[in-house]
Amino acid sequence: MALISPGVQVTVSDESQYTPTAAGSIAYVLLATAQDKKNPAGGTAAYTTQATADEIYTITSQRDLVSKYGNIEFKTDTAGNPINGDEQNEYGLLAAYSALGVSNQVYVQRANVNLDELGGTTVRPTGTPANDTYWLDVSATGTDWGIYEWGADGNTFVKQTPTVITSTDDVSGTVPLTSVGAIGDYAVVTTSTSNPIYKKRYDNSWNLVGSLGWQDGVPTITGLIANPANLAIGQKMRINGTNVTMSGTTVTTAAADIVGASIQGVSARANSSGQLELFGDDNSASSGNIVLKDGNVKIEIGGTNGIGGVDCSLKLGLWDSFDTGNTKIVAVPTVSFDTYASVPAWKQSDTDTHPAGSVWLKTSSTGDGADYGTKIYSTITSSFIDVASPLYSSDNAAIYALSPVAGGSDLAVGSLYVRYDTTEANDLTAQVYRKAVEGTLKITGTAAGGSASYSINDSFTLEVSVPATTTTQSATVTLTGTTATTLVTDVLSKGLPNLVAAIESDGAISFSHLAGGTIKMTYGTGTPLTTAGLSTATNVQIVSAGSVFLASPFKALVYTFSSTEPFTNPNDGTLWYYNTALEVDILISDGTAWKGYRNVTNDARGFNLSNTDANGPILSATKPTLNSSDGQLVAGDLWLDTSDLENYPQLYRYNGTIWSLIDNTDQVSTDGILFADARWATNGNVNPVTADIPTITSLLTSDYLDVDAPSYALYARGTLLFNTRRSGYNVKKFESTALALSGDNVQQKAAWVSSSGLDTDGSPYMGHKAQRNTVVEALKATIEGSTALREEQQQFNIIVCPGYPELIQNMITLNNDRKQTSFIIGDSPLDKTPSTIGPWIKNDALATNNGENGLVSNSEYLGVYYPSGLGTDLAGESVVCPPSYMMLRTMIRSDNVSYPWFAPAGVRRGLIDNATSIGYIDVNDANLFKSIGVTVGLRDVLYTDRVNPLTVLPGVGLVAYGQKTRAASTTALDRINVSRLTAYLRLTLDKVARPFIFEPNDTITRSQVQVAFESVLNDLVAKRGLYDYLVVCDTSNNTPDRIDRNELFVDIAIKPVKAIEFVYIPVRIVNTGADLTIT
Repeated sequence: MALISPGVQVTVSDESQYTPTAAGSIAYVLLATAQDKKNPAGGTAAYTTQATADEIYTITSQRDLVSKYGNIEFKTDTAGNPINGDEQNEYGLLAAYSALGVSNQVYVQRANVNLDELGGTTVRPTGTPANDTYWLDVSATGTDWGIYEWGADGNTFVKQTPTVITSTDDVSGTVPLTSVGAIGDYAVVTTSTSNPIYKKRYDNSWNLVGSLGWQDGVPTITGLIANPANLAIGQKMRINGTNVTMSGTTVTTAAADIVGASIQGVSARANSSGQLELFGDDNSASSGNIVLKDGNVKIEIGGTNGIGGVDCSLKLGLWDSFDTGNTKIVAVPTVSFDTYASVPAWKQSDTDTHPAGSVWLKTSSTGDGADYGTKIYSTITSSFIDVASPLYSSDNAAIYALSPVAGGSDLAVGSLYVRYDTTEANDLTAQVYRKAVEGTLKITGTAAGGSASYSINDSFTLEVSVPATTTTQSATVTLTGTTATTLVTDVLSKGLPNLVAAIESDGAISFSHLAGGTIKMTYGTGTPLTTAGLSTATNVQIVSAGSVFLASPFKALVYTFSSTEPFTNPNDGTLWYYNTALEVDILISDGTAWKGYRNVTNDARGFNLSNTDANGPILSATKPTLNSSDGQLVAGDLWLDTSDLENYPQLYRYNGTIWSLIDNTDQVSTDGILFADARWATNGNVNPVTADIPTITSLLTSDYLDVDAPSYALYARGTLLFNTRRSGYNVKKFESTALALSGDNVQQKAAWVSSSGLDTDGSPYMGHKAQRNTVVEALKATIEGSTALREEQQQFNIIVCPGYPELIQNMITLNNDRKQTSFIIGDSPLDKTPSTIGPWIKNDALATNNGENGLVSNSEYLGVYYPSGLGTDLAGESVVCPPSYMMLRTMIRSDNVSYPWFAPAGVRRGLIDNATSIGYIDVNDANLFKSIGVTVGLRDVLYTDRVNPLTVLPGVGLVAYGQKTRAASTTALDRINVSRLTAYLRLTLDKVARPFIFEPNDTITRSQVQVAFESVLNDLVAKRGLYDYLVVCDTSNNTPDRIDRNELFVDIAIKPVKAIEFVYIPVRIVNTGADLTIT
């Protein structure tokens, strides 16, 4: 603005634009690790969780890396030696760690794959239980059932070990099947929450111990005389006041006569030894008055006590040396519940004698008694923790024992106890209960109950537990009115201790036990508590349906039971490397369907496959001459060669004369083979996680297919189907709804889905190749699916995926998407020898993708190196590492001392300081690392084929000795220094040009642009990146048409500096006195 009055106006024009110095080289490292790893502090490494997979993080130091990604893991054998080339090794993490030794920034992206899940095992993965899951461990070491049987000697107890039934397949209702166990065995049915214990009696039936059926199978008296010879028709005895008259002369007829007498609670039989067994149960009435049941059996000798005739009881041996007089009374078998301190007194010399076979449940863990193995799962410790669960007869007994003073209010929530005799019928049942209420016990009815009408004179009895005592106090409440208020008033009028009745704010009636004890409610007349909603309130147990209820702080425990630790289904996506090569399920097409291999009697070759080996494919490292059962081979037999696991499966078919190899790449001809998921079991209802793994022999004669099996109609008759779902040596993934296709009737939807994939020729990835391809596919999914990688905010200029040449093309694609602003360091496989590296580079195998079979991709921004090296992990152990592990650090260090346009090679900038030697893994010699020197001849081969050698120079050490790119044609961009120079220019000139966007397209702006660009290029000339350059930005290249299209063109020509790679030194020898000239 012009001055109006005298004065001074100062203006400043900023024409000092320059390009700021770029940060040192920053790498992007794509890698795979185990999931949920531990960091050095013992916590979970934050960037190894499921939630952080595929995310890009900036790591600024080695300490930061280990803290966020955990300790770097390289697998070792049982002796602690590293396993070279293991597919679970964390190559990328070690490369990033090494790079951070010379850099302060690395971008790290972890693929969504858990390397820990790729450890080989024949045991299916499972999920961990939820926190606070309860488990009753019913194994022999987990639970002691405390069963003691009164011995036949009448003097000792004999401990019994029951059969533990954990499957509903072994019971009918809650009763064990007759096919389970032997006569005399005990069995506990853990599928029932009351854990009933049964005994198998003489007739092969199971009966609940303590029940009438059990008593009728345990002799009250066993005759001491076998097959007495002096029995006669008409002989007599009296049992429970009923005369029994012999109708024959044998023990069998004596037993029949006793049964025929229809004596209540008494039966008999002749046992296999010819002895009479007399049974009595709780219905027995020794007085003869059937109303007065006393559980005793009374025997009187015939011919006495007014019984006419001759006695038979003595002849049957029903009397022993302890018996006196003409009458004896014997107690029937019984069950006693007592601790180790109250041993039942059942000897003949005691006053309460019971027969052999009576049972004592020792209710104390002390003295080798009952001890239920209840445990609770903790996610903090990742383990089950024992929880004490002593045995008591009732909630009241448990409260008194566990809270003897307070009466229950101070007993911690979660406390457990086992209530024995849950039916209160003196039988062997037991249920686990848990304290569920803290402090005061309160039950609340419904709001509707508060407004309901009640009937006068309806009644019920309330019985409350009393703290510090085993007794209870009760009162009968008779309603004096028709409202909820009068009901509450009537209850309070009884003055029962610790019992409070009240009307809640919504009108509902509530009862409270202030000491946290129990309230037993028993109906007299009517059902007023049901009307109030109290009989079905929370924390109310039904004691007797419709009449007796118990409000209690205890609830029946919800738990799982098993002899092994429980688990849940694995999470969807969980991987399982089923590492056995000896499990193979083969089906075959008969032209109408896929069939179990031995179900086809006339295949496409005319073979009767039902005659083939009954165990399936013959597994042998040598050519079989007999089948697996040492029988003769037949046409159609299959042989799996187990000597060549690297090329697994090598499957042969026998034609009656010779074995012919089946071509794994043939999915077209009659002799072809298809690799696909077909089935897990012989039906669709087998749980793939919990049920036993189906046998191969069972599948050979099954035609069942899962709903996702391939269609037979797409393949020729005679084609084999190698069922990858059930077969081993591949990687499977758990999917909970894999088989949930519309319209199917399969009950089991979950499945293990093969995830290790097929090669492009249809052959499967198996063994370590299956592991590897699983990782490779995850890495590809990460780099291909990441939009964040392609955003400008992520500033890196080196791309690397250590250990995985399969990712070379994906890294090239990423770099193209990022406008070719980075350089890619590519690996050669770890196992390539000097003789096999050439064919790999030339892709003699005609591989269609980069990988272990060949190098396919070309790019001016890719450098591939050979061979691998021997580095060091964080534990100081030598580990085999890919070339990129060495070159990433070397390239960054080169940039630190020079610039990206200087070749990262040679003795000045190509020294390798993170490896001790170079070489390869010898797969033919136990994967040992073989050190090599990379001779001049090999270097020549490598460099000719555009692969950069790493070598050992005498007096120098390990050196990167090449700087070629994988450029497809011979240009300046076939050298790394020029390639990285152009990448640098793209990034730098982009930054320089951005401020001019939206500026006027006129001479002033174009001049400013030219100056700005020339300043960048002058800097490169000064820093030995360019010999010379030319920048044009004027009307010659910015025509009116371009200006009208809002375009600005800047044409640049550069002459990049070339690195010295070939030094020629001709030396001339001349005679003495000759002129020294160079010609």
